[in-house]
Amino acid sequence: MGQIINVEVREVDDESIRQFFMDRGLTGQGLEVYSGPEDASSNKSSDRLARRLFDVPGVAGVFLYANVLSVTKASDAAWDDMVPRVEEIVRNLFISYDVNRV
Repeated sequence: MGQIINVEVREVDDESIRQFFMDRGLTGQGLEVYSGPEDASSNKSSDRLARRLFDVPGVAGVFLYANVLSVTKASDAAWDDMVPRVEEIVRNLFISYDVNRV
């Protein structure tokens, strides 16, 4: 089953970036930077998250540090389309089955 991750979205000064603050850390004190899905080749939680995020149209970069996820969007992408999908992916990272189907 797993636990849902609570997430809070924040705008920053740079319109191409949104930060997502999670209620748990994924990298310890490590820093993870992904410029594409090929940078996320292991099975650790941060790599799994990055691969899923790059499936969202418009995601151009992913940066993880502890419990902060920064997502960079492509110039032609819209946050209104992306933010709900990113939130859903983060929230359900550790869910192993659909709790609504039980």
